[in-house]
Amino acid sequence: SRPLQPPAFELLRVEGVHPSGRRLQDLCSGSVRAALVSNYMTDAPWFAQEFPDLVSSEELIVCHDGKSGMRREAEALWGELKRARLRHGLGSGGRGRLVVHAPDLPIPYGTHHSKFFVLVYTDGRLRLIIHSANLLHGDCTHKTQAVWFQDFYAKKPGDATCAFEVDLLAYLGALGLPRECGGFLGEVGKVDFSKARALGLVASVPGYHRGGQRDRYGHMRLRGILSRQRWPTEFKESDLVCQFSSLGSIDEKWLKSEFTESMASQMASDREWFDRELYLADLEREGVKLGPNFPFFHGQLHLVWPTVAEVMGSLEGAAAGQSIPGYEKNVTKAFLQPLYRKWGRCPAAPHMKFYGRFSSGCREPRFCWAAVGSHNLSKAAWGCLQKKETQVRFHVHALCWRYCCCRRPSLTTSTPSPILSALCAELRAERGGLRDRGDRSRPVPVAPKSV
Repeated sequence: SRPLQPPAFELLRVEGVHPSGRRLQDLCSGSVRAALVSNYMTDAPWFAQEFPDLVSSEELIVCHDGKSGMRREAEALWGELKRARLRHGLGSGGRGRLVVHAPDLPIPYGTHHSKFFVLVYTDGRLRLIIHSANLLHGDCTHKTQAVWFQDFYAKKPGDATCAFEVDLLAYLGALGLPRECGGFLGEVGKVDFSKARALGLVASVPGYHRGGQRDRYGHMRLRGILSRQRWPTEFKESDLVCQFSSLGSIDEKWLKSEFTESMASQMASDREWFDRELYLADLEREGVKLGPNFPFFHGQLHLVWPTVAEVMGSLEGAAAGQSIPGYEKNVTKAFLQPLYRKWGRCPAAPHMKFYGRFSSGCREPRFCWAAVGSHNLSKAAWGCLQKKETQVRFHVHALCWRYCCCRRPSLTTSTPSPILSALCAELRAERGGLRDRGDRSRPVPVAPKSV
């Protein structure tokens, strides 16, 4: 079949809202020989019905969240997939392999949150899909979700290993898959990823990472990728946008110093844009004390977070709030209030996780870089530097993909352009402060269940 080479990233289809979007079921169809499926929540009967080509593949590996509270769901997932594969003639007489695996969570409150597929087809190609949706009917049909995907082929003699391959294999290795999955990982290692349309992969792995491992994951990996890039001058005063579906317990120093430094990174020779001393003086007048490595950045930071009215007016109504969790003590912190921006007029509630840097001075917004994946805005997902910045701590397995937009303007003509344009219009309208956000203090009207 024809390989899929998307222009950037796309949205999942929501009838009447994102009608030209993709369906995960379609992206995962065809002659799949082996599949690795990773997600936080999976409705086993729905998955078995909607993804028959994965269920009937010779080798199916499913990674799921292994918290004690999810044990019953894991057992149900195993049982349902085993029965579904038996209906396809697999699982009896030694035919096929089914592995249901919970990656290790070595520190308290850990979560496996990565949402991706690695599919190996009978014709030898490999398809990598990174997305933001739980494998639930409502997530894939009624919420705004993002997806990136690309087909890759086997290496030719003499092909070298690229950074994208190193990052992907390192993360797959960190999942701690059983030994019987070694053949699958070996096949991934034979694929040429040098044509990946991405700046790189950014993964997060629970635990404490020191030495050479400190910069391998999370926002420190993002910092390393972006620090090798030179951006056009139109992004001199560009803004940063974070759009997410869950807000953790973050503090001002982490958000405005550590995390922003990573998001605002660029090649050192381009940093003459920034009057660092003036910016630090302004922040100190506001009572914000920052370290010596504060980023060379003087745009604005926008946190896109829906209001109660936006959630209640969405396709799912109050039920959508279950997937947009934010404890009131976290959401109502004073330093966050001027940074909040509305979701906008889209009736499909946001569950995508989008991060980027964009120029707000143009009639049509242009993005410097963009990222989609499963990282929500939290220290647990992006990492938190500790012990005088010699180690970084994570609680969450997550994976996202980074794309350089300013060199490939196709992003502005791809599927998500209407929602991105609308979002940027909202950000420009609210630039410099919030307007009429009196209902923002409790954006989640019901108890959170899924992220």
